Amino acid sequence: MWINLLLVMLLLFIVIYRVCGWGGNGSLDLLEISFESQQAMVHGKPMPASDLLVVHRWRPSCMTSRWGDVLMIDVNWLCRSPEGLFVLGIAQGGDDGTTPSLYPHKLFPRDIRWVWRSLSEDRVRQMLTPTPRIYRKVFGVPVPGR
Repeated sequence: MWINLLLVMLLLFIVIYRVCGWGGNGSLDLLEISFESQQAMVHGKPMPASDLLVVHRWRPSCMTSRWGDVLMIDVNWLCRSPEGLFVLGIAQGGDDGTTPSLYPHKLFPRDIRWVWRSLSEDRVRQMLTPTPRIYRKVFGVPVPGR
């Protein structure tokens, strides 16, 4: 009987933990908060990242704990400035894996480092040519020659 009660309480704790957002899928929220606070370099000109339009997000590489806490992340976001210039935002954060730990460090927005790479429109078109759906989404036309 006590074992059943203990199991029910454990299950209830896990559900509350997930519903309250302490664990779960916090990687996107974590990235959004970090992104909004950045100062991006777009073709040599500083600009608040909040002014950029994210036109495509490649699938992130994200490592989480068993409770859903984000431990390490590596993402690439293609952004467009209000002037129509393209920039690639590369975000990385987490442990470098060289120091083993029984208690891994939970990732916070301040732990994420963003690097900005300015891209020409031609380069973006080359990058997106293998993915016609995304090419059409970004440029509004189908991939030429397909």
